[in-house]
Amino acid sequence: MELYATEDWHCENNDAFLRAVAPFGLKLFKPNPERAPWHVQAVIDLGAESVLLNFWPHKLKAQRDGCHSVVGIDAILKMIAEAVSDAERLQDFSLIED
Repeated sequence: MELYATEDWHCENNDAFLRAVAPFGLKLFKPNPERAPWHVQAVIDLGAESVLLNFWPHKLKAQRDGCHSVVGIDAILKMIAEAVSDAERLQDFSLIED
């Protein structure tokens, strides 16, 4: 996937972002490449629910749906790890109906 970049530092940020998130195996996609080529998303499946992650790799910025945005590789990795942990926890939880 080609990531948005208009400055050299955008390319550096994009490379750092891709290297950092690669171990998670996220399937990155652009929801609207014509109107917002800088916006990238990924979905972490929670079984019945899913978590939407928004990324702006050129700025090293991210946001989990319903949460505040974060900036920087460490904050992005923490956000992804928390979303994955939540997904694993919810998949292990079985709801008993009355």
